[in-house]
Amino acid sequence: MVLGTTLMKGAGDPYYSPMFPRGGLTGYFRVDVQQIWGTSPTLDITIEHKNEDDTAFTTAGSFTQITASGSATKTQSTLKEIIRLKFVVGGTEAYAGMHFLLLAPQWLPQ
Repeated sequence: MVLGTTLMKGAGDPYYSPMFPRGGLTGYFRVDVQQIWGTSPTLDITIEHKNEDDTAFTTAGSFTQITASGSATKTQSTLKEIIRLKFVVGGTEAYAGMHFLLLAPQWLPQ
């Protein structure tokens, strides 16, 4: 069994998580980067949200850019009904990438 997600830069297009319902007004998001490869790899994670009747997602907040192995967290408040995460891998080569675990968000009432 392989745990986690591996993303590579490729053409530089974003990856998106599946949509999921908000569990509280504030979410605590955490990612644990376990492996990196390539020259100067980066990972940008954006929290996007929308209400059921909205036609497009908007940005709720972003993690600080990830450039090394380890944990990164983001607490985001005032979230709308539906959430997804946008991942953009950067680096010098198309094969630059990262392997990481994305933990389930912890939800807070405010």
